[in-house]
Amino acid sequence: MKEVIVLGGGNMGRVTERLNRAEALMAERIGEVVCRSEFHTTEPWGFNCQQSFTNRAYVVKTDLTPTTVLERLLEIEAELGRDRKGEYIAKVMDNQCYACRMIDLDILLYGNDLVVTPHLQIPHPRLLVREFALVPMCQALGITVEEGTKRVKDIIFRDEI
Repeated sequence: MKEVIVLGGGNMGRVTERLNRAEALMAERIGEVVCRSEFHTTEPWGFNCQQSFTNRAYVVKTDLTPTTVLERLLEIEAELGRDRKGEYIAKVMDNQCYACRMIDLDILLYGNDLVVTPHLQIPHPRLLVREFALVPMCQALGITVEEGTKRVKDIIFRDEI
């Protein structure tokens, strides 16, 4: 069994209800949700938007591969109303890198594994520069931000020494 850390977030509609539903679906399709952070409200990161984001991190025990976890998270997003094509169009029209969204589910960590494929990178590549992800992750794990930062760096750089 691996401990996968998933960050859920969104800034459109009833985000907390959607995140609660996402948690139930993760428990059904990925594994036992053993811990979660509080809800965190933050300003949009990396683009201009008036609506704040609500984020929550989940610790899920799973025996699924990282790729299968990603596939299931994408299915859950779609089921809960995420429109990736519409988001892409909004980003292009606004000349932005990001867009408002109903829900987003990202894998932050998968045990202590380093995963680098064309479609998936774990630890999440921008985790250490996104306080809105790092703080809920650490809260869900019951560790300090400093401990979380060290854990992520240890995973990324352990084979470089």
